[in-house]
Amino acid sequence: MTIYGYARVSTVTQVKEGESLETQKLQIQSYAISKGLELDAANILVEAGVSGGIEFANRPEGSKLTQLVTTGDIIIFPKLDRAFRNTRNALNVLHDMKERKVSIHFIDLGKH
Repeated sequence: MTIYGYARVSTVTQVKEGESLETQKLQIQSYAISKGLELDAANILVEAGVSGGIEFANRPEGSKLTQLVTTGDIIIFPKLDRAFRNTRNALNVLHDMKERKVSIHFIDLGKH
């Protein structure tokens, strides 16, 4: 079982100002610790300046993460909107992950 995290900001301004990527990474790490999960910092994938309107599997790190995960893995997202902005895409990805027996944790919503 491998634990992954995923952080994303939409704008280059947010990237340059460090507005929330570091905060998101800290939230992911803190959540993993609180759940007794061992998360290697190298397994936090970061999308810097990538719109949430782009489907998850079409983002560079989203695509990479989709290919990396296997049965029993866990993905931690700080918030639902960091992963998805499109309900159809969210449902499709979550269904695919459930079929693959990958657990999804949204810090703002809990485990799904």
